[in-house]
Amino acid sequence: GGRRNDAAVDISCSGNRALYGACVASFPERLMLEGADSATMREYRAGDVLRSRITIRDSFGQAVLQAPSTGGEPAGIVELQALDSSGTVIVTALQSFNSNGVADFSLTGASLPWPSVTGPDGVRVYSQVTLRHSIFQTGVTSSPVDLPLKRLVCPRGSSYSTITSKCELCPENSYNIDTDLTGCFPCPVGGVCRGGQFEARTLGSKWVVRSEMFRLTECPPGHIIVYLEGNPTQDQCVLCPRGKYQPDRALLYSTPELVSSEASKASQL
Repeated sequence: GGRRNDAAVDISCSGNRALYGACVASFPERLMLEGADSATMREYRAGDVLRSRITIRDSFGQAVLQAPSTGGEPAGIVELQALDSSGTVIVTALQSFNSNGVADFSLTGASLPWPSVTGPDGVRVYSQVTLRHSIFQTGVTSSPVDLPLKRLVCPRGSSYSTITSKCELCPENSYNIDTDLTGCFPCPVGGVCRGGQFEARTLGSKWVVRSEMFRLTECPPGHIIVYLEGNPTQDQCVLCPRGKYQPDRALLYSTPELVSSEASKASQL
């Protein structure tokens, strides 16, 4: 069931159950990106590992299985180039075909940085990225296979890095809300930050998002609000000192007598 092409590369077909023969094949003709229409192949986050799977198809649409050359070298090499909007190469990876006729780029471990630029107005613009797949093999002529990608935002607990152009995990004791925002914010005293996500430390306190950061607006009865406009890291609910009490909720804008700019002064209110 095999044929030898001009480059002395053995080929064989599989999966053909037609009436005209168990194995009728033609020469390799074109590259095919397996699962090209699926979101799994088209959607990437900055820094995701490449996951293209390439096969060679003959004129019958069959995958062509290729044996190594007589020298033991791979019969064909597929090159993957990630290109930005201007056609500049971002990353390059090479992969050979396995025994099932698949060049699986997830096995290379190569990851995809996603370039961006920040305009004069401070708005970040992300480039369009296209994956281009080409084959290096004598006797196989196939046009490159292009796959335009869709960018997904960074996952929770991470942020986009303009240095690596990848999603990076937030450092310990920090958080972020907009995962496309560069960097993560220090955790406020009144919060607990794990895995880049924020939780209120005091049960019953209320926080709102301002300028991409959490700010404290309310504390439960028995507490004083510590709030300083330009220092969100000090936001916290301070418990009344021993021997004192206050029965009302502390509201940032409605009860100024229950708001302090420093934790050390809260006990004096």
